[in-house]
Amino acid sequence: MRSVGIKVFVAIICALLLTSHTPAMAHTALVSSSPRNGAILQASPKNFVLRFSETLAQIDGKKINTMKVMGPSKVRVKLNAMKVMKTSLSTTPLQPLTIGRYEISYRVVAKDGHTLKGNLRFTIK
Repeated sequence: MRSVGIKVFVAIICALLLTSHTPAMAHTALVSSSPRNGAILQASPKNFVLRFSETLAQIDGKKINTMKVMGPSKVRVKLNAMKVMKTSLSTTPLQPLTIGRYEISYRVVAKDGHTLKGNLRFTIK
């Protein structure tokens, strides 16, 4: 009889642990992008904009939030200076892009210190 009581007690503790709610740790996430991931464009984009769920950190004189664009044949696209506006990182290409597949790579640091890296791809036809 005593072993049944212990089993019931252990089962209740396990159920409480499995169903207890702990606060979620918020991490920075990419909310949207322009161009969007997988986009097929008819012309060169005028700008690149990445929007995040958290405010991005900024340190005077340091480039902690970065974006690079690689084009066909892995040629790096020359970009104007990055702009950070609260939750977004943006830039523009120095010249219109040609037909081909492109990849945007980014690394950002949120104000809370979390770092996020990722890649997006788009095609110009």
